Amino acid sequence: MIFPYLADIARSWGQAKLWLSDATGLSPDALHVHVSILAMLTGAVLWRRRMDHPLPWLSVLVLEIANEALDLSTPIGGENSLHASMHDILNTMFLPTVILICLRFTRRWRRV
Repeated sequence: MIFPYLADIARSWGQAKLWLSDATGLSPDALHVHVSILAMLTGAVLWRRRMDHPLPWLSVLVLEIANEALDLSTPIGGENSLHASMHDILNTMFLPTVILICLRFTRRWRRV
């Protein structure tokens, strides 16, 4: 195995997400939405880019793909199916995509 500790990392990550869901009272779907916006804002700050730049959006996508890779490698929470991963990716990327598109178009409209 290339990454001998990947299963342990994935198991810990899954347990942490379940704990966060229980602690906040938010469903896993709601957590995906909330974390996606926080990740996009954090990406904008770290990359020193405006929210209408693709880099903060891409940061969310990379983090979500890493999250789903970990989910697919462990059975915790029933998140280890391709259907569940696609659901999570769409759920996570929806609002950052809407934000990116809206900000880019409103910026373009202001120039006219």
